[in-house]
Amino acid sequence: MRLFHKIIVTLYSEIYSMKKYLVIISVLCLVACSPTRKDIIENLIEEEMRQTLVNPDDYEVIDTKIDSAFSPIEEPELLDKINRLGRNINKLNTLDPESEEAKLYQKKIQQDGDDIVYLVSRPVDFIGLKAIQTYTTKNNDGVLITEQVVHIFDKELSKIVRSYYMEDWKNNIEGAETIRKQIKESIEKNKELIENIPENNTNK
Repeated sequence: MRLFHKIIVTLYSEIYSMKKYLVIISVLCLVACSPTRKDIIENLIEEEMRQTLVNPDDYEVIDTKIDSAFSPIEEPELLDKINRLGRNINKLNTLDPESEEAKLYQKKIQQDGDDIVYLVSRPVDFIGLKAIQTYTTKNNDGVLITEQVVHIFDKELSKIVRSYYMEDWKNNIEGAETIRKQIKESIEKNKELIENIPENNTNK
């Protein structure tokens, strides 16, 4: 009877030890097999590129740099309005100033200008991640070219919110920073003017 009890205890101990090892192995496999943040980002980018490139089969990644994105300067809504403002100004310059179409574009420019001033004045806030990817692909002529694209992701890292070619990105960011600087300087200037207004002397 004692021998039987000893055998049962030994078997139970071995089974318990095996279960512990199996749990540890399962956890390690789960961690090892889980996609990294970079994997998720590169998969999202590849999915978009294969839908937009002329020759998606020739798409090959050289480098992907990941960083945080912050509003207001990197906010897609702001950058899109700055880009649209530039296009509308260029269009307006080709029109007869007295035409109805020119008046329509003037209203659009005024509205976008007001929106940009509001958006660029908002406080700094984390809006998600961004990735700058350098890759090679072939153009319409079959020539291999190298491109750089900036991708902005949502906070959940579930989708790409907006993508910009590097040249457009730099121009839009430069425009946003210039506007923000001008607004800041204007506020400081008006603040100084207000502070220098002499108080009315009521003592007679």
